Amino acid sequence: MKRCTKQTDASLDRLAALILLVACGFIDGVQRIEGKKPEPTPEEWMMLLEGVKGTPEKIAVKAELGMSEAEWRALALEKIEEILSPCGGWPGVVAGAREVQRTAPDKWGVFRRYWRIKKAPMRLETVTGFAESLSYDRATIVRQVNALPKMVAYFALSGE
Repeated sequence: MKRCTKQTDASLDRLAALILLVACGFIDGVQRIEGKKPEPTPEEWMMLLEGVKGTPEKIAVKAELGMSEAEWRALALEKIEEILSPCGGWPGVVAGAREVQRTAPDKWGVFRRYWRIKKAPMRLETVTGFAESLSYDRATIVRQVNALPKMVAYFALSGE
């Protein structure tokens, strides 16, 4: 197993936060992570960041006083590239997701179904009902869903 350092821990946390942001921020976020849909374009990254009230601190882009909108956008895209570069860009995230699907298909299934339920235009199923169907409570499902991006990030960064 790869030994983590402070830098790799930070890279892992930042990449996991970015993956979770894609999952929750795009209607087809899980499909993008799986590689079934294209990676976000620079314009989509910006719409995603602008749509989040206070980006998660792991991927925060702080505008300096007097910074123009164009400068902030360039800095934000640079920050995303910085987060993705240790795993080889978005293809590394997709490879990490495929490895999670291979090694933990049940966890991936929970992640996928959770986001399908959350994004359904007409909620025919609830997360609580889904959890009960698995004999879990809602908090357990949410904990698993929030932990999965870190697994994807781990595999993406380790190149497995």
